[in-house]
Amino acid sequence: MVLVSDYMRKDISTIVIDGSAFEASKKMLNDKVCYVIVLGEGKPVGIVTMKDLVLKVMAEDKDPKIEAHCMYVFASCHNRS
Repeated sequence: MVLVSDYMRKDISTIVIDGSAFEASKKMLNDKVCYVIVLGEGKPVGIVTMKDLVLKVMAEDKDPKIEAHCMYVFASCHNRS
């Protein structure tokens, strides 16, 4: 039987919730991944993907170093009605 654990990554890419979108994108580039797990108080609270960065930072012309923290990107992409 093939198990998920046979294919899962154990070295998870993370960023703190008040990290910038720029930091998240650099982390993705350096770690060669398409997402980062967002940590709040050391615990996973969400995920930010490359698509999130494109739709909520680039498309809205936000400054990824100043205006767009991971909390903003995560909340605006995952709390849609």
